[in-house]
Amino acid sequence: MDWDFTQQKILEKKWFKFTPTGLRIKNRKLLETNEYELRYEDIGTIKVESSEGKSYLLTPGIFLILVSIFILYLDISRGSNYDYISDLFYLTISIAGIAAYLITFNKKVVLANSGNINPIYFLKIKSDKIALNDFIAKIVAKRKSYLLEKYGTLNEKLSYEHQFINLKLLLNNNTLDRSEYDEKLMELEELFQPTSVLRRFSFCSN
Repeated sequence: MDWDFTQQKILEKKWFKFTPTGLRIKNRKLLETNEYELRYEDIGTIKVESSEGKSYLLTPGIFLILVSIFILYLDISRGSNYDYISDLFYLTISIAGIAAYLITFNKKVVLANSGNINPIYFLKIKSDKIALNDFIAKIVAKRKSYLLEKYGTLNEKLSYEHQFINLKLLLNNNTLDRSEYDEKLMELEELFQPTSVLRRFSFCSN
């Protein structure tokens, strides 16, 4: 499969591909691989940056380094023969913990909706920052085009109420901003004149 966008860091790789109805995503991290598809209806437009790592690996590592330094200080201050074995033991464990933390630490860019449902995670890599921003902009543009065609195409053969609900959906999921929504609503009103006002009043009252 030819993917539209890929990202790779140590032990982690991501693939993204547009489909007719959404975005296909494949993730591989260590020995775990998963692949799934999100519909455009489920893709958000809010972009945030986050950092995450397994802090329970970092804290013991730092603590054990301090313990090693303290034991070394005690041995030197007492003038005793330096027993490196205990220091080496603690130091090895601490280095392993810190290394594991660095491997699991990730800076991510997240594309989500207001409820943070079905977020899309991208790797934050300095070298492909421009390419990532361009790809996210492409996702948002394709999403808007698809949803407008599916829910925002006005038709006098469909009921006013059904199309009014669709326009509200497009407003609530950030496909349309307020001015675009008002413009679409005006088109809908004009399409159903002279009964549109009565229809809208009746629908809103219910």
